[in-house]
Amino acid sequence: MFLAVIINVERYCIVVKPLKAKEWFTVRKTKKFICIASFLALVANAPRWFDSKWTSMELKDNGRFLPHHKLPSYDGYTYIVEYSEFAHIFYDKFCELYFVLDFMIPLPILLTFNYLLYRQVRYRCEMLKI
Repeated sequence: MFLAVIINVERYCIVVKPLKAKEWFTVRKTKKFICIASFLALVANAPRWFDSKWTSMELKDNGRFLPHHKLPSYDGYTYIVEYSEFAHIFYDKFCELYFVLDFMIPLPILLTFNYLLYRQVRYRCEMLKI
């Protein structure tokens, strides 16, 4: 999502100020933006790496033991993935934060810049009478 926002802002700047955009978005600066966005994405999603654990489905009480669900699709597997204790504690406290990071920040930015880009292209087409 962070990279999509960067690409969207870059496209808008290139259309609005094409001559200045050439110096704003050099290869070196673009690589820095990508590194920063990738680092922010890794940091923001780091807790998600610890939210699951493998659980053994050993036979228990003459039947299959499933931690959360009794689904037939699990019957052939030795291990399944379930939430770890970290996930229960972490997501109870920070569920809203992930909603904001995943949707409430990037989505309005993407919508705004796409709308501005559309208006700018439309205006330029009208100026050229295309």
